[in-house]
Amino acid sequence: MRCVAVNRRSILLGAGAALPPLLRVFTLGRFEVRRGHQVLPNNLWRSQKGKWIFAFLPAHPHIELPQEDIAELFWPDDVERGRTLLDWVVNSSAATLRPPMHGRPETAYILISDGRGRLTPPLPRWSDLEERDSAAATAAQQQGNDAARGHRRVVALYRGHYLQGLDFVWARPIRQKALQKVCDSLEWLSQWSLKSGRQAAALEHGLRLCDYDGGRDQVWSCAMEALLALIRVDEALRRYDLCKSVLDREPPETIRSVQRRAIASLTQ
Repeated sequence: MRCVAVNRRSILLGAGAALPPLLRVFTLGRFEVRRGHQVLPNNLWRSQKGKWIFAFLPAHPHIELPQEDIAELFWPDDVERGRTLLDWVVNSSAATLRPPMHGRPETAYILISDGRGRLTPPLPRWSDLEERDSAAATAAQQQGNDAARGHRRVVALYRGHYLQGLDFVWARPIRQKALQKVCDSLEWLSQWSLKSGRQAAALEHGLRLCDYDGGRDQVWSCAMEALLALIRVDEALRRYDLCKSVLDREPPETIRSVQRRAIASLTQ
């Protein structure tokens, strides 16, 4: 996909112009847009295609996407029709998102200009995807409790898979990236909590990660270690059996060693 960075100074609201209300975009889980304190109802969108283009753009907040690429993504079976309809579709979404004017200059949170689609940088906007990326970047630069706060923020933002319940082809890479990031944070939190003596937290994060990505060996051992520390030996052994079933192979030595300690504790 071809793209160029957005110059944030290239779009101005005008001197002294009052800013429109904050637009909050939720895509992790059920799609929802809030303009100020108002949740925009689904029937307000004039174009469903336009709604999904708007849901797509927060995954690429600082770049401009060529119209051709957008048409290919959203009209894969009829790109020519997509080129014809794209301006109308994007303008319809801009109209849906636009707040009442009340003396303010007209604003567009999403626009097509110079053959490229983008979000309008100066307008007050928040999205869970951008917040997630910021929290993950901050956590990667920190250690201990400071890093844990960033990872907890990543986990808290993950209300569900990207555009939960929908399976658009263009959404799959975004969904996979979102799942990867929350799994990385859950794995970090599970291991850190276990080392820090926070067994209940380690178990909570580990069990959630097992549900999201059971292919990670380390998380099974963390969950079993936490169960042992909490004297929940039978659950630790059941977790081992589940691990074997999910992995569809003999678990690695790190997990088998926890199982052996669990069995040994039953005879003490």
